[in-house]
Amino acid sequence: MIKITSLDTYQDLKKAGEGFICIKDNTRINKVHSVSCRWINIRNLKKKIIENSCKQGEYFYSLDYQKLHLTFNAIACRNCSKVKEIKEWCT
Repeated sequence: MIKITSLDTYQDLKKAGEGFICIKDNTRINKVHSVSCRWINIRNLKKKIIENSCKQGEYFYSLDYQKLHLTFNAIACRNCSKVKEIKEWCT
């Protein structure tokens, strides 16, 4: 598991196109997204980890959906619940 602490790391992971990102959020439910999810975007990441210095939450990456789900008690993003690895774990 990797804690995403920079835009460069985030962009490299997005470019690789595989794996999952968990948004650990202090104000909302923690959610796991596929790296290709349309709800994962640089604007939100920039605000949460750079501008707010992770005070309201953090981003974590893993190739393993289950690890993020269990570690952060996170639910699957509604959009991503159709992704094969997430769908298999949720059913």
